[in-house]
Amino acid sequence: MLVAQVSDLHISRESGFLDGRVAPRQCLERAVAHLNRLVPRPDVVLVSGDLTEHGGADEYALVRESLSALQMPVFAVPGNHDSAAMMRDCLPVQVPAREPGHASFVIEGPQLRLIGLDTSVDGKAYGELCANRLAWLENALTGGGGTPVLIFMHHPPFDTGIEAMDRCGLLHGRDRFGEIVRRNASVSGIVCGHVHRPIQTTVGGVPVHVASSAAHQVALDLREGAALAYCLEPGRVSLHRCVPGMPMVSHSSYIDSFPGPFPF
Repeated sequence: MLVAQVSDLHISRESGFLDGRVAPRQCLERAVAHLNRLVPRPDVVLVSGDLTEHGGADEYALVRESLSALQMPVFAVPGNHDSAAMMRDCLPVQVPAREPGHASFVIEGPQLRLIGLDTSVDGKAYGELCANRLAWLENALTGGGGTPVLIFMHHPPFDTGIEAMDRCGLLHGRDRFGEIVRRNASVSGIVCGHVHRPIQTTVGGVPVHVASSAAHQVALDLREGAALAYCLEPGRVSLHRCVPGMPMVSHSSYIDSFPGPFPF
């Protein structure tokens, strides 16, 4: 199964985003067109948070309009710039959450179970997995009869080394999350957003992939005390190959066109 991931869209009705250097909706529309052109075409698209800049209903209307052009199913979890409640109201197909208090959900498939895990905290930049959400995750992982599981969430469950982003990372619950993942052999991969950079590691013995933004990227600066900055590196989507019995394999695909491919 081929799973596409697009992240950190930051759609807004405001003009002049990031001093007019970035046009988030145009970036999203290019990403959608790119995903539709891929061969083989992804089976599903996951949006790993920060769909909007302010979490307003008008912004989610724009997101819904742009995502409607995708030729495959799409599901989304909230990020710190989102409103989980507004997402559930405005995007009920993409966020089919039924739990009180958080927008987590399970999508059952014959080859792969998708678990959308809500790490957002209303009005805060950091993320958390409270006791209620961790209990929900443990219960969700008991089903499925051994079908492989892909967890998608916004905040990465580890420190990246980019200090300014780590200060607003998943600050609560990540140790317990790692223990839950380690105990559940069905989890074949975890994919996240938030950091606007492609990052790979493992948590609980499972591959973790952090996706680039479809719009702007966070500058790669691993110096202690470095200030947060953005850069205009090309946007990317991620592609995850999920095969039963194998760990997730992830690729990054540039949204913009470049010369090639040329035969060797």
